[in-house]
Amino acid sequence: MAVDQTCAANSANFVLSVGHAMNITEGDEVELKSAVYKQPVSVAFQVVDDFSGYTTGVYTSTTCKNGPADVNHAVLAVGYGHDDTSNLDYWLIKNSWGASWGDDGFFKMERGVNMCGVAECNAYPESVAEIGEDSFFDFWQ
Repeated sequence: MAVDQTCAANSANFVLSVGHAMNITEGDEVELKSAVYKQPVSVAFQVVDDFSGYTTGVYTSTTCKNGPADVNHAVLAVGYGHDDTSNLDYWLIKNSWGASWGDDGFFKMERGVNMCGVAECNAYPESVAEIGEDSFFDFWQ
């Protein structure tokens, strides 16, 4: 269960600052795939009841919705591929629930059908800077 708390982060320990975030066109999995090829991408999707029990394979759902107002959980897309067993394309996503959940903290979600709205709300940092530095640099190159 979620609990409201005061943020405990100490900004004195921060070493990088995001200068600009690039939003990916809503619903565009081709653009999302191009971005994930270059760097991890923040994505959001709708979690429904059966998702918490995921352990392996490619996650698909017939109950989740896929509109931008339906997403309720932010995660990190780190790759993509094709599962020969299910014959499905997938996104490889790092969840925020720890390594004891899912497949060592990761899950595969069906790609190409905007499963649970995974292609609706996505962004990645275009530039970051070291704290205290005046100039931004391209973090991913």
